[in-house]
Amino acid sequence: MHDADDTWSYRNAMILAPMVRINSLAFRTLCAEQGASMVYSEEIVDRCLSESKRVVNAALGTVDFESNNERGGGRVVFRTTPNERVVLQLGTASGPAALLAAQVAAADVRAIDINMGCPVKFSVQGGMGSALLSQPERIRDILTTLRRNLPASMPLTCKIRLLDATQETIELAKLIESCGVSALAVHARRRHDRPRHWAQWDQFAILRETLPRSLPVILNGDVFAPEDVPRALAITGADSLMLARGALWNPSIFRSSSLLVDGWDVTRAGGAAAAAAAAVAAAATAAPPAAPPTIHTMLTQAECVKRYFELGEATQCPLGNLKYTAMLMLEGAGKLEPFRLIQSAKTLADLHAAAAACAAHPHFTQPGGAFCPAILEPPPDLPAAIELTANSWRRKPNWWKPGASLPTLKPGEGRYKATKQHAKDVVGRPDHWSGAEGAPVPVAADEAEAVGRSDAAAVAEPEDLDEQRPAKCSRVEADSTDVSRGVG
Repeated sequence: MHDADDTWSYRNAMILAPMVRINSLAFRTLCAEQGASMVYSEEIVDRCLSESKRVVNAALGTVDFESNNERGGGRVVFRTTPNERVVLQLGTASGPAALLAAQVAAADVRAIDINMGCPVKFSVQGGMGSALLSQPERIRDILTTLRRNLPASMPLTCKIRLLDATQETIELAKLIESCGVSALAVHARRRHDRPRHWAQWDQFAILRETLPRSLPVILNGDVFAPEDVPRALAITGADSLMLARGALWNPSIFRSSSLLVDGWDVTRAGGAAAAAAAAVAAAATAAPPAAPPTIHTMLTQAECVKRYFELGEATQCPLGNLKYTAMLMLEGAGKLEPFRLIQSAKTLADLHAAAAACAAHPHFTQPGGAFCPAILEPPPDLPAAIELTANSWRRKPNWWKPGASLPTLKPGEGRYKATKQHAKDVVGRPDHWSGAEGAPVPVAADEAEAVGRSDAAAVAEPEDLDEQRPAKCSRVEADSTDVSRGVG
């Protein structure tokens, strides 16, 4: 049940992106407290939800969906609370299967989203995630089946990635729009792009300009700091922003949601192209600040972790998930003692002690937003990306000189060879906006695995990860795993 006057809009919103093993009720609540307009669940495989039973958990004040099969009997597949502004994201390859799963939880969520962007091997082999991008008729079947059978008041959306050719992306988006979706979220990277590669804001801007204004289009990719919010809106013309790593590193970035109003006005005044030109011109004439300007007061990392552990205890989040998420929240600090305390924690008391250690350490008590571990570079098969005006605000790689370019490659080919030759320039160089030295390659997780997979299936090959995660295991129960190191 939801309040009748509770508005729900895909415009002017800052949204928590789906992140597997991260978007528990505890983390979603933390982001909602900090101002997230809506929060996505982690991707849940349709069969896992359709085989679950709904249980009202009076002790926690939650609604739980518990696995009903023999292997996972009693395991909580999805947990929410009344009036949570949550979008249920499903992993599916079939219209009837998606409908069956959606109907199980429809009364307890605000919207249904279909994952069409995850490139991890498990999803692709099952016909889910990014496998759908090359199957337009299956996409049509899934979306139209859901739209025909779900209540008209239930928003239906999907999240995709860019295809290799601009026109292909446009045609796919138009097909999706024709199915009656309420909004379209676009991760502005392609299936083979890695998290360290720049999101293609220029391609998103073209897509936004081409699609009808009646369809809200949501940008996902490279919004890590408050000052990125108006910049992303101005350059891309996005209707809303979806944050993954930016929200993970400091959930209080959602306090920047008021900046969307300014970005909205600028973008709509002259269209995305005019706004982008104005933003680029302004960036070209202004010297980059030594540190990001204080736009909104953000929490410190220590405050975020402390509150996250409190919410985790209150919602009975599994210890392994708490550790996994907290270590990713503190990415880049793997050699510091508070991080090690989280890594070796065996109980909730250990985690609370680690949070206290964070509060006593200067690294974790820097002003909120003063540290960002993102280290990005152009995709190796898009050498012209460095010269695009939409990327003029970005920090150029150390190896780049005017007129220089990477080898021209076909999409997806030779990307490891082309990028590894620059590894020494990538690892440890200043990040793209904070000027912090020595940050390691990112290891955040976006849609790396889905609820309900077996342990063996969850360990995907590194090249198949949508966002990076620990290299050797997908379970933080293996306390020796150092998630401060990247996998690519």
